[in-house]
Amino acid sequence: MKTLLLLGACLIALASQPVMAQTGGTDLVVVRVYESSRSLHFSIARGQQQLEEVEIKLNKEVKAALSYHTALSKYYAQGYVVQAVIPGLNSSTNWTESTLILGKPALKP
Repeated sequence: MKTLLLLGACLIALASQPVMAQTGGTDLVVVRVYESSRSLHFSIARGQQQLEEVEIKLNKEVKAALSYHTALSKYYAQGYVVQAVIPGLNSSTNWTESTLILGKPALKP
């Protein structure tokens, strides 16, 4: 009887699908940032959805750090964290380009 129960348990274990190997797809947000002394421009791609473009004019009252916070805080509220930063180039027209990769952290069992 014990042998039948052990055999049944082994067959059920073999028949079940491995949960850790299944993923719901990649949940990434790619943020391309173009920064100058006068403005910030964010191009935000989230999966196959349409691109979101955000342009923020900078002046004495609007600082760059506050603008970054405004543009990115909604993704942090949704559980995204910065996974990678890809530095871009500094152009001769005073633009700086960089790319932020935001992702949701993998849950550990």
